[in-house]
Amino acid sequence: MTGATEPEDTLDRVEHAYHRLSAMLQYLPEADRLLVADAYHAAREAHNGQNRKSGEPYICHPLAIAQTLAQMRMDAASLATALLHDVLEDTPLTYEDLRQEFGVEIAQLVLGLTKFDERVEALRTQRLQNLGQLSPEQRNAASLGNLFLAMTADLRVIVIKLADRLHNMQTLDALRPDKRRRMAIETDELFVPTATRLGIWLLKQQLSDLCLKELHPETYAEIEELLAASTRLLAGELESTLQQLREHLQACGLNATVLPLDNPVSTYYRKIKEQGGDPARIYDTLRVYVVVPTLPECYLALCYAHQLWPPLREEFRDYIAAPEHDLYRALHTTVVGPHGHRVEIRIYTEQMRQLAKYGIGVYLQYGQTEPLPQLSLLKEITSLLEEDPQTFITQLKSEMTPPRIRVFTPNGDVISLPVGATPLDFAYAIHTEVGDKCLRALVNHQSVPLNTPLTNGAQVEIITKLDPGPERKWMDTDLGYARHPDTLRRLRRWFARLPQAELIQQGREVIEKEIARWGECDGWTPESIERLARRRGLTVEDFCLRVGRGDLLAGPLSAAILDEVLGGTPGQIYTITLEIYAMDRPGLMFDALKVVVDEGLNVADASAHQIAAEGLAVLHFVIKENSRVLARIVHRLEEVRSMLRVRRIQSLPKVWEGS
Repeated sequence: MTGATEPEDTLDRVEHAYHRLSAMLQYLPEADRLLVADAYHAAREAHNGQNRKSGEPYICHPLAIAQTLAQMRMDAASLATALLHDVLEDTPLTYEDLRQEFGVEIAQLVLGLTKFDERVEALRTQRLQNLGQLSPEQRNAASLGNLFLAMTADLRVIVIKLADRLHNMQTLDALRPDKRRRMAIETDELFVPTATRLGIWLLKQQLSDLCLKELHPETYAEIEELLAASTRLLAGELESTLQQLREHLQACGLNATVLPLDNPVSTYYRKIKEQGGDPARIYDTLRVYVVVPTLPECYLALCYAHQLWPPLREEFRDYIAAPEHDLYRALHTTVVGPHGHRVEIRIYTEQMRQLAKYGIGVYLQYGQTEPLPQLSLLKEITSLLEEDPQTFITQLKSEMTPPRIRVFTPNGDVISLPVGATPLDFAYAIHTEVGDKCLRALVNHQSVPLNTPLTNGAQVEIITKLDPGPERKWMDTDLGYARHPDTLRRLRRWFARLPQAELIQQGREVIEKEIARWGECDGWTPESIERLARRRGLTVEDFCLRVGRGDLLAGPLSAAILDEVLGGTPGQIYTITLEIYAMDRPGLMFDALKVVVDEGLNVADASAHQIAAEGLAVLHFVIKENSRVLARIVHRLEEVRSMLRVRRIQSLPKVWEGS
């Protein structure tokens, strides 16, 4: 930002932008329009002489944000906040000035701290105190963390920030290339998924296009050119298709609006990546939407469209009965239309269409009286409050960006989970108490292990026990019980609430088991815990407590102990011999070898020996890998049916060699 005197033509541009905003505000009553005008004049005066990197007056930036919010019909407080959003940081105006001039609501929105509870306030204070010791990346993470925490108190904060980020992305050219790329990556990883989860497709699509244009300019230009050519070539076919569908629905008695869908470049980029192969079919596809008055008529419109043109069954999606996101509702179908062109059809009511464009913004519009819906994103953000800033942002990205599946309860309720989620994740998504009491799971009426990855559309039933009590092994990331970060956090919270003496004892048992597994053959004993603790700068009690609480998880702990036993370093490749004791049964060797093969490894040597008198079998595998993979294999071997013990030995016993 720079200071300069505004020339006359610049003043004209600013006034033109303000008059354009004023013309968009006719949906507001006069008193609210005057409030927005007062905010504009206050911001204009405060930012007087300040220019953006592009050279334009700084006030053009808040005006652009306010125009985006006006397009979404946001309330006067949101518009005033947009105009004033940078005055506390970049001008002499203070919070008290804003409070006196515009009231507490707008002052707190500008500050981004509306209605924080004591825990959020304390966390923010701690973060601000630590900013001096943080790296630039950590400071940025802390700033973003505070923003998303503010979002849990007032959703208008994040909608304004999304509009702010949109204009910043639209004016990237004035920044250095490294800053442009950093902003585009951050937008793509954090703000695009946020807009998606909040259902604000109007902003999501624009942000996605701008990110693609900055991060992959050649790809963007190629798709844009092909899309423009395709649009010109198919203009006649598109108009004919719209007319045929419009007339057919009218003949069937439906009062329907039929219009073409927008064609964002990023949408085609995503489809090309997902579908692969020849992209020509993607460009050859027509995209339309239908709006009908009522929900039942959505299904009638779907039926009539399928009467007119044959549908592609695998392309049908019912996001009304089984929504994928909190706010998006629609029917999606693809048909083979005129001249063999594929036609994507989306069917909405008018309310659904508004939600598809503005998402949560619909509930924040002027005059809206419906209560805000419950959003899973807010629950996920709240569950992250205790994390440090960098972890907060990292985990927030991981929770917002993965593709999701939809599974069903026995009552038909839809639960949305990340791909790879397990029945245990499902149980905790229902309620913490269900997860804590989880005993076993039925998927499509069949009993399955709790670490089985769920598939889209599955029906899941959780069988619970009377008393709560999660199993410690569920925290072992090697075993894949808890694929969702929130599940792991709830498990850690359960164990953290146990008496400290109990946690220390349980942690000691875990460490001693790993010492015996990897080091007993080299003379390591339970007393070796002291050596391990000392190397970590901990007392034995603190070391055991951290393991007991789940701060140090079994997988990484096991790998670290193996590295120390063998005198190696993380990532170093070892050749070791595993000895496996199990109850003898048919298929035992196959099941054990499958665990190794599923890791993509070969067994250098393998043997089996029966102890018939005791009904036991002893297997020996020679494997070559790093400690992390070896630890994962051992922990998964212990989950194989009838396994009793898995440990490392120095070499095959002489009497069994070659057997």
